[in-house]
Parts: sequence; structure tokens; C-alpha cells
Amino acid sequence: MIKPSHLAIFCILHSALCILLASCTTEDYRTGDGNYSYYSAEMATLSLEDTMVSRAELDDDRVLVFESPLKSAVLRKNFSQSLMGDSCRLMLHFNKGAESPTTVKSTRIHGADAVMMPNVALADTLKKEVKTDPLNIISSWKSRNGKFYNYNLSVKTGTKGEDSQPQTIGIVCDSVTASTVYLRLAHDQRNVPEFYSVDAFLSISRKQIDDILNHYSVTPSPGVKVNLSVNTYQGKKIISLL
Repeated sequence: MIKPSHLAIFCILHSALCILLASCTTEDYRTGDGNYSYYSAEMATLSLEDTMVSRAELDDDRVLVFESPLKSAVLRKNFSQSLMGDSCRLMLHFNKGAESPTTVKSTRIHGADAVMMPNVALADTLKKEVKTDPLNIISSWKSRNGKFYNYNLSVKTGTKGEDSQPQTIGIVCDSVTASTVYLRLAHDQRNVPEFYSVDAFLSISRKQIDDILNHYSVTPSPGVKVNLSVNTYQGKKIISLL
């Protein structure tokens, strides 16, 4: 169910977004250089309903099995921007072990990047205009299982003295048709210096897109398109994902 009365805002701190998960593991595991051991970085959705998290769903619907479980309480604390109810969405960095058509074994998790999961705000319910300060889009893709629209952003940041002012990012829906949902990336630089760039990841769930269409009583055509308008340092760009 969408919440049209406010714009969900998510913070980008001046520091790097990668938060290591060493404190989440139950033991230190050092992998060898076996035939099945190699480094991978993939988006995954983790259920936080249990105290310990031992697996995640990859974007191709395969289950990633952890060698060392993670503490759900630590994930909730460190990745509050990545939460979807009792689930958490992360870009996981891990050593991939043996694979099958349905599972992948992880021999070691090295760390994770937060994946922002904003509630999409409806433009016709906003009380004031939102900012669209520039940033850059590195890449965009729809997940293999069709559940998420994914974006890799490049955000300029820095500090002056001891200030740690956070930037904010959100998503606004401007309009919909039977074939296209028109979204806009909201970004407030908030006077943060632009000394260097950091990567940021953002996902919009297909369920949110369906909720928006239902809200406006629009029946989507097969293969509905999501257009995201982004103000970049090179000018306005429209990112289209089917």
C-alpha cells in the first residue's frame, strides 16, 4: 500500500556506503582457493524475521546460503535505509562456492552496500516542490526475477571541518499511463561539498509500481515501462526499464 501524503527521504552520508559485516558473523571463516571459490557482488533480499539470517534470495530467485549466519538486529541497525518491513535489500560482496539451479553457497561474506528502498511519493499529494540536485547514473537494470528496478548512482560528497551533513534522495511519481509509470529522482545536496564521488544503490520494487497503478485505477499493459527522470551533471536523462 502506497503512502501518498509524504515524500520518503533517504540519507547519503559523507562516508563510504560500504559497511562491513564482520561484526554480524558468528565466526571468522577464511576461504581457500578451491575450484568453486571466487568473488562475487550481487543484490539480494534477506528476511529478518529470525534472530539469525542464514540465507538470502538473489535476483535470479536462487537462494544464497551463508557459511556463517548474520545477526538480523545488526542488519536492521546498520541498514535502516534498506529495509522493506521484515526484509532487507543489500548489495552483497562474497566468495561464491558450489552452485546448483536453485542454490548458491557463500564461503565468506566480505561486506555489503546499502540499497535504498524509498517509498514512492505521489507528486499530486506533495505540499511543496522537491529538489533535483544533480548526480550521475552509472547503470540501471531490472532484476532477472522481475521484482526490482535497480539503479547504481554516483553521488558527489565531502566534508568541511567536522560537519557531516547528510544528503537526501527520494522518488516521486509524476504521472502514469497504461504503458508507462513516470518517476522522478529527488535529490537534495544540502550544501554538502562535492569533493569526490561515492557509489549508491537504489531499488524500486515491482510491487510499488503495481500499487501506484492500482491507486490510479490504471490497468497496466503487458510489459509496463518505468521511466525515471534524473538530473545529471550532463543534463536531464530519462532511464527506461521494461
